[in-house]
Amino acid sequence: MDHRCPSRRVEPVCHACGVVEVLVTLAAVLVTAAVTGGVASARGHAAYREALRELRDGERRLEPGAAGTPRRLVDELRWYADVAAATRDSGWRLAAGMVALLGVAGLVLGIWALADGVPALDAAAVVVLLGALLLVVLLVVADGMRSDRRLVAAVQRSPLRPVRRLEDAVAAVHLATGRARRAHRAWLRTRAAGYPLSSVLARRRRRTHRRAVARRERAVQRLRRAVPVDLETVAVRPPDGYADGLRGLSPLLSGAVSDDGRWAAAVGDLNRAAERDAARRTRWLSALAACAELRDDPPARESAARWALDAAALGEPGTPGGPRTDPLPDAVAVEPVRPATWEGALRRARTVGVAPGLLAEVTLRWAYALVSAGAGLDAAVTGGAEVMAELAEPEDYLRLVRPGLEQLGASSPQLSRLVPQWTGSTAAPVAP
Repeated sequence: MDHRCPSRRVEPVCHACGVVEVLVTLAAVLVTAAVTGGVASARGHAAYREALRELRDGERRLEPGAAGTPRRLVDELRWYADVAAATRDSGWRLAAGMVALLGVAGLVLGIWALADGVPALDAAAVVVLLGALLLVVLLVVADGMRSDRRLVAAVQRSPLRPVRRLEDAVAAVHLATGRARRAHRAWLRTRAAGYPLSSVLARRRRRTHRRAVARRERAVQRLRRAVPVDLETVAVRPPDGYADGLRGLSPLLSGAVSDDGRWAAAVGDLNRAAERDAARRTRWLSALAACAELRDDPPARESAARWALDAAALGEPGTPGGPRTDPLPDAVAVEPVRPATWEGALRRARTVGVAPGLLAEVTLRWAYALVSAGAGLDAAVTGGAEVMAELAEPEDYLRLVRPGLEQLGASSPQLSRLVPQWTGSTAAPVAP
């Protein structure tokens, strides 16, 4: 018995017309993908050939004893970065992405047509078009990746490769250090909280902190493998004092400065770099403080405190957030980590009478070093209370120190010691 409504008419569907439309659409998609991929491949090959010419000219220019005045190291590194990114800047990745999207769209359309029950001959045509479309996508992506790999291999043979490797390693250490600090601070803040499920979140953030510390250790190992760098093998003009800094930083990172002669030589090189290389003075001073921390005698401890204070007074020009204009590594590669170093830096800062902002910065670095070493914050809180008592107006100092110590897990009794005493008159107000 037919239960269909007699008033409802079913229009016949022309499958042949639908199949023709699908085939025409797939052919159009295939042609568009082929043209786009061909243009992308042509641009990638042109960029690769131009980069090879630039590299050959650069190698002749960088050979020691080459005719002409050597270019500045900063300019050569900018040129090196532009050449290394030639194929990427050609736009083949964007074009390959568009071709991949066309391939996905064609695949969806072909699957829909095959699922609709087209005749065998039409189904074969759809499969052939889909195969050709996927082949175009694979060829475009493979050709672009091949150009990238060949350019990377050619760029790595450049004499500037060691300097670029050092730059990348220094930047990676600086970034990993910042992430480890933020993860540590978040873990301590959560551990000190009392809201529900805070202990569960604290355990999770502790694991995050451990992973961040492990990443920083790997970055430091890569930095150690990136030095030493010999600038004598390339005809460039490095910044004044930069070669001295690299020469002093190499034994420091390799851990070979325990010998008196090498330690004195490293300190002398880093001192000259800090005096002459103003753009990277913070980095060299921090390296000097870290170098002095490897010794445990009173003169070395005093030197570490002095250099750590000088570095903190200059700030960190390599802090992420601003535009990078100098391609040379200007971030702090190695920084002092002993609590005694920052304790001595705070003592020296109180002696020479620095600004409250710098006093707060050194106090917080001391507190962070204490927590990182597994010690409590009592020593830093005591030092902060002494600084507060010495300042005529401690509000600027406490506005930075109290929130910082609170984030590091300071307890309420400890924070209560950092409250200025009211010294006004205690007489009762006079009634009007």
